Amino acid sequence: MKRYIIWIMALITLATSCVVEDGYEREPIAIGEAIASSGISDIANYTRTFISIAAIDEYLATEDEELREQLRTNYIGTNCTIEQEGNNIIVYTYNYYGNSYTLHDITTDGKALRDGGVWQSEDFRLFTTDNAITMVVTDTNKDGIGDSASLNFEDIEFNIEQGYTFNVGGRFVSNYGKGYTLNSEIYKKLSFVDKGFVSGIVDLRYTDEGNGYDDFVTAEYLDHTKIGISYLQYYKLITNYNIR
Repeated sequence: MKRYIIWIMALITLATSCVVEDGYEREPIAIGEAIASSGISDIANYTRTFISIAAIDEYLATEDEELREQLRTNYIGTNCTIEQEGNNIIVYTYNYYGNSYTLHDITTDGKALRDGGVWQSEDFRLFTTDNAITMVVTDTNKDGIGDSASLNFEDIEFNIEQGYTFNVGGRFVSNYGKGYTLNSEIYKKLSFVDKGFVSGIVDLRYTDEGNGYDDFVTAEYLDHTKIGISYLQYYKLITNYNIR
């Protein structure tokens, strides 16, 4: 069984054949694990982006300097500077050499996100719907290939001692070149508590049109440190994964 998956994170090809160099036999679940790992990484990145934007909203809503410093330390970044001019919010960050670059350049409708405002940048748009904040992501290149997402962050609660808690539903798509696509849908809402997901299920479908591959994988979050992966008749428990 010769299989090749475009390995998403590094934009290189990851060989996932059953027989690899030196005669070592790779278990078929390795294919499912590679696909699931990419989806896990994607949802973690989207969640980190949402939390950082929500923390910026908290930061601008308070004049408590101690709270602001804790928000910067825990969620926004200690090396970040936040500037607000009218309806524009710009977040700068600094590298080791002291050079700055723009982390977020956000345009608002003049309202705080918590008050039903609409915030958007080049890549994302956030707005309030019922008891949720919806984040729509569109990130495409000149060829129209890229990533997209529509995620609902529901029942959001925050305090500085316990951090953020919320539930996440929705779907996201990652494209790694023409014909290589990972479609992910949250089948059972993901529950986020204390900087990590503790429950929820994501269904993933990886397609390779050129080679005619169509793979289905399920990733179930079991607690802060464990995810169960199902692929064909195979199952694997991943422990100590990092989604922070």
